[in-house]
Amino acid sequence: MTVYHENGEQESKLLFVGPTAQAIHEAQRRCTIEDVAAILARQFEKEKVAEVTALVNDLFDRDWKDKASQQKKPERAFESYTRPSRKNLH
Repeated sequence: MTVYHENGEQESKLLFVGPTAQAIHEAQRRCTIEDVAAILARQFEKEKVAEVTALVNDLFDRDWKDKASQQKKPERAFESYTRPSRKNLH
C-alpha cells in the first residue's frame, strides 16, 4: 500500500494478513531475507550474502521462540511492516 502525502512525500507499507501469527511471521521473514539479499548481492558474492541471510533467519527463529515463551495475546487481524519510501522519479 502506498500513501501519497500532500507535501509530495510518499509512504509505502506492506500489509501481512494470515490465518495465524506464525504465518504472518513467516511472511515477514521471507520479505526481510529477500530485501537483505537483494541489497547485499549488489556488492558481495553469493556465499557472503548467504552468511548474512542465515543470520537474519536465525534472528527470526529466536524472535519467534521469544514470542512463544511470552504470555499469549489475542491475535490481531493483520500486522504491518513499513518499507523505506522511494521517491517517484517522474
